[in-house]
Order: sequence, then C-alpha cells, then structure tokens
Amino acid sequence: KDWLAASTDPRAAICGTTLEVGVGDVMASFSSRGANLSVADIIKPDVTAPGVSILAAGGSDTTQAYGVNEWEFMSGTSMSSPHAAGASILLHKLEPGWSPAEIQSALMTTAVTNGVLLEDEVTPAAPFARGAGRISLPDAMAAGLVLDINPADYWAADPASGGVPATLNLPSLGAAEAVFRQTWERTVKSALPTAEAWQLSVTNPSGVSLGVVPDSFVLPAGGSQTITVTAELGDAELETWLFGELQLTPASPAVPVARMPIALRSLNSNLERTLVLENTELSGTELITDLEAIEITDLYPRYYGLVEAELHEEALIQNPVPGHIFPGPDPATDGLWLVVQNVPAGSKRLVAEIIGMALLILAAVLSSPVIWVRFPLIFTDAATAIFEYCRLMKYIPTPYRRSMMPQL
Repeated sequence: KDWLAASTDPRAAICGTTLEVGVGDVMASFSSRGANLSVADIIKPDVTAPGVSILAAGGSDTTQAYGVNEWEFMSGTSMSSPHAAGASILLHKLEPGWSPAEIQSALMTTAVTNGVLLEDEVTPAAPFARGAGRISLPDAMAAGLVLDINPADYWAADPASGGVPATLNLPSLGAAEAVFRQTWERTVKSALPTAEAWQLSVTNPSGVSLGVVPDSFVLPAGGSQTITVTAELGDAELETWLFGELQLTPASPAVPVARMPIALRSLNSNLERTLVLENTELSGTELITDLEAIEITDLYPRYYGLVEAELHEEALIQNPVPGHIFPGPDPATDGLWLVVQNVPAGSKRLVAEIIGMALLILAAVLSSPVIWVRFPLIFTDAATAIFEYCRLMKYIPTPYRRSMMPQL
C-alpha cells in the first residue's frame, strides 16, 4: 500500500503460469436439472456446455470508480447457452441444409458423456444433470447421423391437443409412465457422403431389459433408417427414474459414435388420478380405453356424491388499474366480484368455473375474466383461459373467498 502510494508508475507482471488439467466437465451446482416438469416424457436438459468462470465481455461502464472493466469471468446459463448457440451457428454454416432439429441432434448424439461428473467431482452425471452430454463441436461437425422433426410433428405431439410427446423424433428417449413395457421409434438419416455400416447396442437401466431392432444396418449416403427400441420393465423399481443409453457405432473410426440417452419411470398402472366425465342425463356410462395395470386382486373403490352447483350471474366493469391483481372490494368501482364460500366438514373437492360470459369490447386491452380462489392468507390460484376452471382437492373446512375480475 505504501509502495503504491509512493510510486508514480506502479507496474506488476505475472511470472509463469501452471496449467491445471482435469477440472473440466464438472456440473455446476446451480445448473438446472430434470425431470421435465412440464412434459415429463421429454428429457431435459438436452446438453451441457461450459458455463463456469468463462472469460466474457463485461461492458465498458466508465462510471465505476475502478474504471473500464471490458472483460471479466462470469458463470451461469448466460455463459453456457452462448456456447451451444455459437456451436449451432457454426454447424449451420457448415451444413446450411440442416434443419434446426438436425443441428440439435448432431450436437446431442456426439456429446461427451464419459467423465462428466456432478458437482462433487466424483459421481457420474446422469441425463437429468448433463442431458445427452457436454457438447463437442469437432465431433458434431463429423456426425454421421442426424434426426429431423418438421413443424407439423411438433403440433401433432402437443399433449394439450391429445398428442404424445414421446413420439417426437428426438435424439433422446423418455417415458414418465411406463407400465410393463415401453416402445420408441426413431428415424435417423445419413449425414455422410458415402455408405456406412452401423452396429446398435444398449446400456440397460437397473431392472430393465432394452432391445433394439434392427441391431445393425448399412445406410447409404442420404439414406434413412427407422429404429425401434423396446424396454421390458419386469424388475424395474417403481416410481423411480432409471437411465440407460442407445449407442450406434459406425464401422469407420473417423465417424463418431452416436448416443441417445434413455430415461424412464416404471409405474404399476397408467390409471388417471382424475377423470372428467361430461353427462347431461340422469345416468350414463363412458368407456375408457388403453389402460394398463399390474394384477389387481383387491379393489376398494371410494366414491362421493355430487353437489349441485351454485350459479352466480354478475356484471363487472373493466379493472381500472392495469396490472393491479387485487383491486378494492367495491364491485361497482373496482371490477371485482367477491363471495365467501363456507366449505362443510368432510368435503373432498371445491370447484369454481366460468361457464359462460358476454364481453362488451370497448377497447383492445379488454380480455376474459379471471377466477381467483384464495386460501386464507397463504395461497392464491388462478389461470387465464376464456372459460376458467379452478379445482381444490382435500382441503380442510374453512371459508374460502372466490373472486372474479376482468384482466387488462
């Protein structure tokens, strides 16, 4: 400190460096992990990429007391995702005819899995931590196989429309509700200028037997091959995610091995926890198909009677405060209708639903009403569909406040 104060031109130099090898391919503790809560049949993450202590542009803020800091070490998704995005751009430059899905598949199937560890630097990372692996651009550039998905396939697989996400031609195979067995189909396309022979093999999850057909094929330049992978779950542990892998090994050592992660969870049935049956008659039946379960020797059903709904018809003004979720209590001036619902002891279910409405459109900012079901002081539940439906299950008897308001 005294030396710096006494010197008119202080200088320092770094004398020598030491290269530390072996600290890469370790997952950061803050890295996002699976399972995929939104669509459990799709394995997430897809890949991992460098994202810890990355020398990156720090900006040129001259207002700081220490002056301009144009470069600094940063960590996070904001560092890892540019690596993946940049690799994708380079692949697009190399193979401009590849679709986004084919670029993604080249990065995923050639990613490095061996030696990728969890943050303890000991435990091998599973697909829910590292996805298909750490991207390796040189291997992706030499990929011998790609998998494509066209936009119509994504729409058809949308679960909100009755689609099955597991049918997407992804370079990973996931199944969140596998009962007895699970089957996937994938179609690969040659990315090589000449014919190549491929040998297929699998790594079985614990208690699961995987099979693949065909187990070998020769793929001409530009040719395609459909692969069927089947999992038999005879001894698989129930309610537990298990991991395996499909490997496609080329005859040529210059072509990288293609790998696809497998994640599945064995269940004793695929019976729905909740069934919504619409019937306008005094009685009726509905056939439910494609159900599977282990042998049921004793069945003890529990059922509860229905309660006639209370119908309310209200006229609401537009919410006068944009973005204000809970306006005041006066429906004449605040656009809020409120009712206190007392729930009898032993009740199993409370439902609030908008079954019809008429909107007078006075401005483009007016949209559909929103139901808010509020637990006393601790919780709020809502959605933003046109005809909203809010359900509470297994609650304790207590007054509930139900409110409805137009959204801005």
